[in-house]
Amino acid sequence: MILLGLNVLAAFAKAHPDAETSLSAWQAEVERVTWKHGAELKDRYPSASFVGKDNVVFNIRGNNYRLHARINFATQVTIVMRIGTHKEYKGWTY
Repeated sequence: MILLGLNVLAAFAKAHPDAETSLSAWQAEVERVTWKHGAELKDRYPSASFVGKDNVVFNIRGNNYRLHARINFATQVTIVMRIGTHKEYKGWTY
């Protein structure tokens, strides 16, 4: 996958150093994977939630944080939209 929004990952890791290792691992995996459809993603990340057609919310660092990504399986592009705490996540709209 092509991963866009690395600046969002970096800014969040700087503000929340405890998430850095988990975010780096997630980033490395997404950059090397080729998911053809959502079922393949769910095989690897069963706790990921699909919100609408192409929005996916991943649990990060043992479910301490939520990462919202927009994934286009046809073009193999993932865009990190935002990352937040559970409190922040409750206010998100898609």
